[in-house]
Amino acid sequence: MKLWSELFQSVVDMEYDELVSEARKCYERIKEFGIVYKGDSDPKSFVTGLAVAAVATDRQFSVLEQSFVMDVLGIDDDVFFNYICETDETLVDILEDIIDTLDIEAKSEIAYFLSLLCACDMTVAPDENELIRRLIV
Repeated sequence: MKLWSELFQSVVDMEYDELVSEARKCYERIKEFGIVYKGDSDPKSFVTGLAVAAVATDRQFSVLEQSFVMDVLGIDDDVFFNYICETDETLVDILEDIIDTLDIEAKSEIAYFLSLLCACDMTVAPDENELIRRLIV
């Protein structure tokens, strides 16, 4: 628990530009793991879907969250909303499906990426918080 608190606090203390920069680096590292989800062959789709799902819990997201994801991923409104419309799954669904297949390095990187996404507006849903903590335990 303390590890997650310290990790989250360290990213909450970052300035917006630093959060974007860190999240972009993290995005690239996660793509290198080659994680694909439900038959999709492109790791970029997994990470993009993960990012959109993280900020669009129950299809509710702030303008700041949307802008942050678009800045990090280098996508426009159309791509962002296409991901919103195309996915019925929440972050919880996605992580529940893959969490046990990931090695510790991938789990740590995804946890860090998600913490950066959550830090952009300093909110995280309780079920998402629990799954992120499971990634780093």
